[in-house]
Amino acid sequence: MKKKLTLMFVALIAVAAFATTQMLTSRRAATAITIGETELTAANNDVFQALKTAKDAVVEAGGEVGDITINLAAKGSYTLSGVLEAPANLTINGKGATIDASTEGADNIIGIKGVTAIAPKADGDPSTYAYVSAITIKDVTISGMKKALIRDYMENKTYLQTLTIDNCVIQASTAKVVVDFDSRGFVGNVVVKNSTIWAAAGTGKHFVKYGSRPNDFNNTLLQAFDVQNSTFVNIASNADFSGGANFNNFSQKGTANNSYTLKNNIFVNCGKNGQTVVGFNSGQTNATPAWDVDGNAFNWNGEDTSATEVSKADKKNEVDIVQNSVVGVVVFEGAATGNFTLGTECAQYAAKIGDPRWIKYAVNVAEGITGGTVEVSPATAAVGEEVTVTATANEGYVLSAITVTGATSNEAVTVTNGKFKMIADAVNVNATFKVAPVDVTVEASDITGGEITAAIAAKAAGKPIKNITINLAANGAYTVTAPIEGGGSIAINGNGATIDASGNEGAFIQMSATPAVEANSKGAYVVDNVSIKGVKVTGIKSYIFYDNNVKYAFQNFTVDDDVFALATAATTEGAFEFKAGGAINFAITNSTVYQTGEANVTYFTKYNNSIVPDN
Repeated sequence: MKKKLTLMFVALIAVAAFATTQMLTSRRAATAITIGETELTAANNDVFQALKTAKDAVVEAGGEVGDITINLAAKGSYTLSGVLEAPANLTINGKGATIDASTEGADNIIGIKGVTAIAPKADGDPSTYAYVSAITIKDVTISGMKKALIRDYMENKTYLQTLTIDNCVIQASTAKVVVDFDSRGFVGNVVVKNSTIWAAAGTGKHFVKYGSRPNDFNNTLLQAFDVQNSTFVNIASNADFSGGANFNNFSQKGTANNSYTLKNNIFVNCGKNGQTVVGFNSGQTNATPAWDVDGNAFNWNGEDTSATEVSKADKKNEVDIVQNSVVGVVVFEGAATGNFTLGTECAQYAAKIGDPRWIKYAVNVAEGITGGTVEVSPATAAVGEEVTVTATANEGYVLSAITVTGATSNEAVTVTNGKFKMIADAVNVNATFKVAPVDVTVEASDITGGEITAAIAAKAAGKPIKNITINLAANGAYTVTAPIEGGGSIAINGNGATIDASGNEGAFIQMSATPAVEANSKGAYVVDNVSIKGVKVTGIKSYIFYDNNVKYAFQNFTVDDDVFALATAATTEGAFEFKAGGAINFAITNSTVYQTGEANVTYFTKYNNSIVPDN
């Protein structure tokens, strides 16, 4: 068995350090431009026109355009009627948006033009390079490209320090280079991650083409490619598979100043048959550059070409440059239409390589759910994709909870408002439904033998209770043999009645351990009102009121025209005990609370101030 290749790489920081110490600026103070949802609307979704308007305003004010940032709306749809000309750094933050570049006029997507910052050559050569630090394209889908993604328009040589393509889907032209610096320019670092770059048919053109050598600019400057977890289809190959071009084309090749990191990618019909890796080095088959090629898949015209990739590339220190390829024919669900979702039967799916968006995991709904139904959308999803769970309760039931767990990892997934982000595992979705709580109103005529709690139970008929209203007869006599307990608002309208609580060992009023109201953002269950009015309660052996150590938050708690007599045996911390919750408004008026004998009640009212409603 061959040893895994371990190589040393020149730190990319060296490039940044060089640019910082050696770059000169000849431009005036430039004005940075940011366009976003204010400038880009549904009625005006042309990115080119919005940018042009912003640039024209700077120029008309006598300024010079500097760095450009384009912030698109999440999952928005945009058009492009012209080239996005970048005189300095340019960043596109797509947030999942789509740009349709098929409109006439948008030949190239981004053009480097009008750059005034310069970087002189290290050897004192008077010739200079136009200098741009970074072009970043992130979280966007670009379709309908007619020419290049990036084109260098400068008349003199151009040095772009870093090009980053992150979490993008880019449909390339079938006849043009994707990143074209043929006008004597070059890019120091090309970073592609979690992205898909594809064409409907073989392009016959390169992925990247440079017109000058970085080491002519500075003989220590690193030219680096870092391509990871991405999918490339039909780039630099011929549509009829008759041959193809080198994946990249540049004059600096096969030197120690070149660095190639290619990990966990899928290459289908890219470059020449079996020569994608050496094509990154512009076809030069030697081991001089720094190579880290590991865990990729290579296919050509429906066949696996991993072995050829190994044989075509040289060895380094007697170890193959191409390591641990994922062997097998790649299966896409719909490559012709740009759907590169991996078939679950192929080795690449099992290895979880390529652009993560095409690795879909099953969203399974648990069997045996009672009291309601559960639907999910979509039924399969990629890591980070939003999944919606629709839980519908049957009549007489309410949703209690939705839980999502990893099928193999058992990872608990956070669900917020019926939505969750997919993890790197199939998931099981479950929902529990409970019997819907009912509101109970007890009139004096409903109370048999004067026993109030029995009348409440009869009204509830075995269902959980939410709100309770008790209307007693004027000056009537009643008893309770258990706490008056509900999960929502409670109102007792005594009308001068008396309640003997000596047969109840618990609190006079107690909140349910299972709230029937929703929790707020602070985790407190918000209850509108508790009202006790016009009643005399004797023989209380425990609390007058107890929140059952549940985080209830009461908007209004009112005691009016009442008498509460605590029995000798009463032992509590507080007569009104908010052990876990509290009240926004607590009012007691025209009332009497007293102890008989040696009752031991420490506080009149005790509650947790930290738990209150949002407002």
